[in-house]
Amino acid sequence: MSSTILTDIVRDYEAISTAWFSALSPIAHRIFWVLVAIQLTWTAMWWALDREDGLGALASLLREHGLDAEIVTPAVPDEAMYAGAELTFVRAYNRIRTSPLARPVLRAVGPFFHVFARKRAPGRR
Repeated sequence: MSSTILTDIVRDYEAISTAWFSALSPIAHRIFWVLVAIQLTWTAMWWALDREDGLGALASLLREHGLDAEIVTPAVPDEAMYAGAELTFVRAYNRIRTSPLARPVLRAVGPFFHVFARKRAPGRR
């Protein structure tokens, strides 16, 4: 007899929770997307205020989630692998990559950057 009572309680709970889920799921999805929009807007505002280069928004977004981000424009390693015009371009790139004027251009072009992120130490903002 007690197993029937417990089975009825479980069945009633499942029926009620299904109704709750179907009613609350659309609300939860709307709230999620509103929060995504707020986060992206907030990141865009900070990026606009602190406009270092096109990757400022990425660094800001990573900072918001507790990561210290470092965006690096790496050198082309091992110049000995290149000869002729390629070597000339590699040497020129390695010279100008650290220039404050060239850095935003190189980062905007494509694969001329690496993003390193480290989790912040507890208590550090």
